Amino acid sequence: MKYHFAFHKDALWGIGILALFLYVISTATDEWIGLYHMKYIGYDYGYFYYAFQQVLYHHTSWGFLYNQHNQLRFLHQQGFPNNPNNQYVYPPQFALLFCWLAVIPFWTSVVLWQTASLISCILGVYWLVRTVWGRIRRIHLILLLSAALTLTPFQMDIGVGNVNSILFACFSLSFFFMYRKNNEAMAAVPLALAVLIKVTPLFVFVLLALQKKWTTMKYTILFVAGFTVFSFPLTGLSTTVQYIIHFLQFGQQSMRNGPAPYNQSLLGVLQMFALHSNHPMRPTETIIFSAYVVVVCFMIAVSVLRSTADKWILRMGMTSMMPIVISPLVEQPHMVFTFPALVALLCCLTLNSNHDGLTLHILRVTVILAYIFESLPFTFLLNHVTHHYASLYWIHMPMFASLVILLIALMYMLNLRHPKEQIADKPSFRVVSQVSLDTTKIIHSKTGSAR
Repeated sequence: MKYHFAFHKDALWGIGILALFLYVISTATDEWIGLYHMKYIGYDYGYFYYAFQQVLYHHTSWGFLYNQHNQLRFLHQQGFPNNPNNQYVYPPQFALLFCWLAVIPFWTSVVLWQTASLISCILGVYWLVRTVWGRIRRIHLILLLSAALTLTPFQMDIGVGNVNSILFACFSLSFFFMYRKNNEAMAAVPLALAVLIKVTPLFVFVLLALQKKWTTMKYTILFVAGFTVFSFPLTGLSTTVQYIIHFLQFGQQSMRNGPAPYNQSLLGVLQMFALHSNHPMRPTETIIFSAYVVVVCFMIAVSVLRSTADKWILRMGMTSMMPIVISPLVEQPHMVFTFPALVALLCCLTLNSNHDGLTLHILRVTVILAYIFESLPFTFLLNHVTHHYASLYWIHMPMFASLVILLIALMYMLNLRHPKEQIADKPSFRVVSQVSLDTTKIIHSKTGSAR
């Protein structure tokens, strides 16, 4: 009988894993077919490869490395569409780190980069599971890996050859050392790599400072500064200085690609409504976004400072989201940074049974909606609906919706206090009276003994 039950259990496991595998393959295939028809397979990597070539052949001056005309001409030679709003916008140190990839023919290099991005996604999920649950549980790893590989941000990032999956792995490894191993110095190594690749990971310093992770911050700055100084003879000091000067200009140029669904930040959503209402971009949208940034930063700071140390998993999720929470430009691949937040909320469901029914319901709804909004099938559905019904343009902001509900849920959980904690912090009159009565009895008994 036991053998019969075990056989059925193994069979169900096999069927479930096969179903998940088919789901992942089918959705990913549809996404890649779409990217292929639009000629976007490896598109972003084309800009990287151009920069790698310039560093490899010592053309590292500002005029060569960041020459948009030369970049567009190179991409045109590879068969990519022409987009005057795009160019290489990453630090020269990133090009130096990976310039060896320019030795390989372009399309071979694309495949190698995409493979590295896929492996980074898998390793990032693995390190997240190790960080949150301590030990690897097969069910957690399989479900979370399947979820990650069916999300639009990951598949789009891997398909176009961007760098966000690699940054996600850097964040996950840094969190593993910081929160699970309590080794802040080692946590600085992958975080420094992320900063050298793309400047925006520096925004996590806001949350690290609130959590007093001074060691990680100190070593990250030292590693980044050390490698940057080391790179000067190879990339040129003036190139780095010019990059710092033009950093904001790069972001403004990328935002010319349009509002939501391209830009899924609040600013992009506001611009979408302004565009479809036949009104030009007004200062009102910028003012609203600026106010949003101030309010959100204040609320995040209060939530983190009020939270107790045992809510480190929620703090981890909030830390991961910082590069995109206050950014005026949030492209779909950038949303990979919400995955640790989703895992943190899922962990609250699986590890803590002390929450009341309402809180558990909020967690379930948040996790489910966040996954649905970022999933490939939902993206396909929105693309189909808005293509045939243009008046429904306003539904094409699922990434922004996912970002908002995850942010609200994290702040809610960070501020949530269990009733037992409140009683412990503020003892009732009855408890205080009983303690005073017991103390009085002890004093009288000791006095009687002395007599």
